[in-house]
Amino acid sequence: MNRSSADAGFTLVEILVIVAILSLVPALASPLLRKPPAPARLKADVTRLAAALRVTRAAAMMQNREMDFVIRRGPRTYASPAIPVSALDPEVDVQMIASGAGRVVASETIRFFPAGQSTGGDLRLRLGHAEARLQVIWATGHVIVQP
Repeated sequence: MNRSSADAGFTLVEILVIVAILSLVPALASPLLRKPPAPARLKADVTRLAAALRVTRAAAMMQNREMDFVIRRGPRTYASPAIPVSALDPEVDVQMIASGAGRVVASETIRFFPAGQSTGGDLRLRLGHAEARLQVIWATGHVIVQP
């Protein structure tokens, strides 16, 4: 059966449906392309960092040996024998004040001991206007998160 030239092409309704579908694509993709807000990104980093500190403390106690948790400001990474090297958000600013020393250092280590204690430290993370603080208590090795 041959179609006449009057029947060729698309109807107005078909074109409108296609235009409606194509206009929804950018609206649906837009949230996926945006960065989460700074406070949410900082909270995610602080949560992961606190968990890594706690895992390192638990591993030191379980394996009955000292373990160093190293935080590097330059590449914004942290690692220990109990966890692989992990990265913080590249825009986060990290400061560490060694327990009792009261000085800010570029790269620092928190040592966890088999009995659960640590050398302690105070970590301050900043991203934009958002700030958070992690304290590692030297006497117990416990990690306290303060928003």
